[in-house]
Amino acid sequence: MVSFFNEKICSLKEDEIVIDFKDIEFISRSSAAEYLKLREECNKNLVEKNMPNEVKSMFNIVENQFRNDNFTFTKETPCEIAEC
Repeated sequence: MVSFFNEKICSLKEDEIVIDFKDIEFISRSSAAEYLKLREECNKNLVEKNMPNEVKSMFNIVENQFRNDNFTFTKETPCEIAEC
């Protein structure tokens, strides 16, 4: 997933990119977490559309876990606990 983001999405000239989740029925917790980290690292406005409720729920779970664990995203350390 990292190479896809870096090569295909972050390298595009457009500032806003639409990610269509049509026909995506499932995303694992680890894939959702990786996507959210990469989305933060990529300096693009990513717009997700056609996201099924099951996929949206997994993203919400992961985002809530990040918030509750005080995670921060930076380019130097993509995901570290802020108070370490």
